[in-house]
Amino acid sequence: MAHDHSPPSQRRHCPSRHPQGPHRELARSGQDPETGRQRRKSVSRPTRAEAEQALAALIRTLPKGSVRRPRHAPVKTLPEPAQPDSLHAFLVRWLAFKKSELRPGTSRKYVIALQPVQEVLGVQPLTELRVLAIEEFIT
Repeated sequence: MAHDHSPPSQRRHCPSRHPQGPHRELARSGQDPETGRQRRKSVSRPTRAEAEQALAALIRTLPKGSVRRPRHAPVKTLPEPAQPDSLHAFLVRWLAFKKSELRPGTSRKYVIALQPVQEVLGVQPLTELRVLAIEEFIT
């Protein structure tokens, strides 16, 4: 088999041969800008040589260059608070304090979990926040 000198974004995966089926070759064609998922295109031919030729033709039609996905998704944050003494402001400060102790995935989950709290109770000043308001939010 010849060496594959195509860019990483277009390099094929290992070919597969199904016991009863044709040879199949797979090429990655970059990243979907909306979902961030890898786009893949495949070709199937009766023989391995034909599959490799079809793959080479497919790769020539794909856009050049490599698009690398960031190693981690960007960590979301809560929007900036309007009032400095609100629950929302406290949550933003608390997340900033905890960020150094948390893994990026955990930090993202905290932000996602706190968004409904911020939307419903975030405008209330901490001094006026009552247990009853929290219980109503939870139930």
